[in-house]
Amino acid sequence: MTPIIIPEIVTKKQCKEIIKLQSSWNKSIGTIGAVENENIDYTIRQCMIYEAESAKQIPTWLGTAIATSISHVNDEVYKFDLIGELELKLMRYNSAKKDHYKPHIDIGAEGIALRRKISFTLILNDSYEGGKLRFHGMEEMSDLLNLKIGDMIIFPSYLTHEVEPVISGIRWALVGWLLGEKHFV
Repeated sequence: MTPIIIPEIVTKKQCKEIIKLQSSWNKSIGTIGAVENENIDYTIRQCMIYEAESAKQIPTWLGTAIATSISHVNDEVYKFDLIGELELKLMRYNSAKKDHYKPHIDIGAEGIALRRKISFTLILNDSYEGGKLRFHGMEEMSDLLNLKIGDMIIFPSYLTHEVEPVISGIRWALVGWLLGEKHFV
């Protein structure tokens, strides 16, 4: 199954409003991997992550736009069993640190990540270079991806993908997942 692009699910003005959510959301260093003696492993992922403390911090219009778009694609294309539970993260990739995310899938080994069915990325700005979203095993399609502000790409959470290093500017994206009752079998 291939990724589906939905153009302009939100406006440029709404993208700026989403970026401003960082001021009220919890901030963490987006690394994955071993942390020994406070030496952080930046080899897999390096970025800043902002998460809402509760659903009340997510604007209704945003949740509705995302859920409606994903539900339509799921009904027409993927047909996964979804429970409507939405998980969101605001990601900031900074060129000064060559922020990136190496090839990975979005399904985790335990907990809520185990039940991820559909992943998405919503592009919030275009004032950066690099930071291209690539899908492994779909190189031709990845080369043709030209996501613009407000565009959302939706894909099954089991597809291997990466964010290449940002080489200039700051890349903002809202990423998230819709969950199923059970994990893929």
